[in-house]
Amino acid sequence: KVSISVDANTGYPGRSAQIVLTDGVSTQQATILQEGAIWKYNRDATYFTLTDAAEEVPVEMSSNLPIQVSIPADASQWLSYEMTSDGFKFIAKENLTGKIRSAIVKVTTGIREIEYALLQYDIDDLLGQWTGVVKVVATAFGINQVLSLEENTQIVKNPGGNGYIFQLPMTRLLGATIVLAVTYQDGALAITTPQQQNYALSDGQGGVMYGSIITKTDDGLYLQGKIILSPVLMNDGQVALAYITDAYMSMGLFKGRVPSPANYAGLSIDFPAILMQYAE
Repeated sequence: KVSISVDANTGYPGRSAQIVLTDGVSTQQATILQEGAIWKYNRDATYFTLTDAAEEVPVEMSSNLPIQVSIPADASQWLSYEMTSDGFKFIAKENLTGKIRSAIVKVTTGIREIEYALLQYDIDDLLGQWTGVVKVVATAFGINQVLSLEENTQIVKNPGGNGYIFQLPMTRLLGATIVLAVTYQDGALAITTPQQQNYALSDGQGGVMYGSIITKTDDGLYLQGKIILSPVLMNDGQVALAYITDAYMSMGLFKGRVPSPANYAGLSIDFPAILMQYAE
């Protein structure tokens, strides 16, 4: 009797080897076949947004090698996991911190690795003061720069009704504060346009142009649209509020207070990027 041992095959390709057995008189050949690592998971389900309530998130995963889940130390007080028959599940405790919680979890099987990102928050965790930067582009006015967000950049409950208010002071550049009504939908802040602003400037010909926030995308400028701001996890592990689609804010200039395609002056002040983080 001959016993043959092989090392674990952590690669995807299978492999084979042929061995020769001999007793000095006769020989026999044998072929050893070893299958490669088999790892199945959903590549489109690696980013999870949780509410502040205690929650479990199932993750389907299978492998013919051991699966190891590594919860980072700074998240271990609120995030854990359990193996299941279908893979494993994340277990998040209730978030009572008043801030967004986040974690990047590494999962390995053999030599392969994948990262899962988890964010836990509700609308109340997005209220308050924010700091950060905004990019401003207005070719007609010679503007193309990144500005620090001014003091009192904030998201607050709408004191006059439902929803929330996003205040974006631009006093140094525009001499005005952009004030936007926003709603909270599916873990994100939605800005529906157009929204008139308390901003006006001369058209250089004795007339006045009035500002309204409208929607701009890579495809063009739209009077009616929706701009989405949502928490995102940065490469350094920090959480920020940013656009999550190609739609962004633009201050369209109109020849009347009520914006319409007919009175658009052909000029705009664009805000193609914004990155907001908690103010200390």
